[in-house]
Parts: sequence; structure tokens; C-alpha cells
Amino acid sequence: MVLFFPCNGTAVSRDFFIVFQRRNKYLWLYYMNRIFEKVLIITILAFLFPPLLQSQHCLPEGITFYTQEQIDLFPSNYPGCTAIDGGVTVTGDFIQNLDSLMGLNTIGGS
Repeated sequence: MVLFFPCNGTAVSRDFFIVFQRRNKYLWLYYMNRIFEKVLIITILAFLFPPLLQSQHCLPEGITFYTQEQIDLFPSNYPGCTAIDGGVTVTGDFIQNLDSLMGLNTIGGS
């Protein structure tokens, strides 16, 4: 029987060393397989549900804001709306803040 002396100085048989190497190899394969499965699931979901990844279009005829309250209520009146297909007009003397429209990514009209 051949004995190996790892860095801590204890004697270990060659058979134990080979089993230890195989066990680590299989653990590595197991963890790589788990990572691959997760990446595969995420990729499949991304292709099956593309509408979830795209912006939601709304208001093909456009919208006109006359008051600050209309602008402030836009996110609650049109939840999930990130792209307005029509134009946007802001008309009013007391409109000072457009922060409620920050969720908009695109405006199709003028």
C-alpha cells in the first residue's frame, strides 16, 4: 500500500485519495448541471413570454392633459402603460410637474 502525506502531515492511502478525487469531480459536475438547468429555465421563459419583456402600448388616439391632477393620476388610470401610440398635449396654466409621466418610454405622435 502506498501512503501519501498531504500538507497536514497525516498518512492517507492511495485508494482514499482516488475516491476523494472522484467525489470532488462528481460534486463539480453536479453543481455545473444545476447552474445549467437554471440558465436553461430562464432562457426558455424569456422566449415563451416576450410580451412581459416588452412595453405596453396604450392610447392610440393620444391624450391631452389640462390639469396637474390629470398628470398625477396618469399612472393609476393607465397602469402598465409605458408607450403612448398617439400624441401627448399638455395645456394648462397650473401644470408644473411632469414626474408622474416618468414611466413612459416612448410617445408615438407629437
